[in-house]
Amino acid sequence: MEVLAYYNEMSQTPGANKPLAFERNLAKIGEAITYSAAEKSFILAESGLYEIYYQAMCSNDQPKETADILALHLMNGDTFVPGGMSGTSVQSSYESLNLSCMTIMDVTSPPAKITLITGHTGGLFGGAFMLIRKLD
Repeated sequence: MEVLAYYNEMSQTPGANKPLAFERNLAKIGEAITYSAAEKSFILAESGLYEIYYQAMCSNDQPKETADILALHLMNGDTFVPGGMSGTSVQSSYESLNLSCMTIMDVTSPPAKITLITGHTGGLFGGAFMLIRKLD
């Protein structure tokens, strides 16, 4: 089994369609999965099935009178990863909600470059966690 887990406890406010960064390596077994801090992407270097799980807390970064939709989604380069989106409606800057998702991805033409992308401006994302496990 090959596993990679990364975490970033710091709050991030990237713009829309920008990747979240991960800073701390929590676990690494094997060489098929790596993280590139420069590209903010997880590299899946071998063909096969991968389980990808993420979670992050989100809130509005400014006080708002109307609700905002905050979302995260997984991308493989320029391609959306099916089943990789999580979103929620956030009412105020005082409300924090969890975004999480688990999906299975079949990598047939490695390397795959996986990023966790924000879907809206005005979001504050903290406690971001990513776990990727090679299944075969």
